[in-house]
Amino acid sequence: LFSVLPSLLSSQDWRQRRSALMAISVVGEGSHDFIMSGLGGLLETIGKYCEDEHIQVRWAALNTLGQMSTDFQPHIQENHAKAVLTPILKVLDNIDLGPTTSDQKRDIRVWVHAAAAFVNLFDSSCEFKDQSVFQPSLDTLHRLLSSPF
Repeated sequence: LFSVLPSLLSSQDWRQRRSALMAISVVGEGSHDFIMSGLGGLLETIGKYCEDEHIQVRWAALNTLGQMSTDFQPHIQENHAKAVLTPILKVLDNIDLGPTTSDQKRDIRVWVHAAAAFVNLFDSSCEFKDQSVFQPSLDTLHRLLSSPF
């Protein structure tokens, strides 16, 4: 599986990119030892797909980050919080709360999934070693928590 993932992730076909991300999400816990050695790079790669042109790929990337935040805790929270938090906050901070079209309604589903991934990152009893990772995010978090949506 892991030998096929790079070609799927770089495919022009959004279904292949989504499938690769979902495969990572599903096998993460069972492949814990194998993935741990390259976890930081893998999280950075997954995070890039949170800005993919296709909504299903963005959703899958957020799903994978959320699942991995649970499967690899406390290691992610202690060592890779920024790699997970940064793409999630970009999605959360990029929502138009005005009148919506059908495309924007689908984007709201991605936004809600980003919020769920955010909860997964923090839904643990582990400590974050590097508190400075939150400093650049505090304004965004405050604005989001203060919004009526």
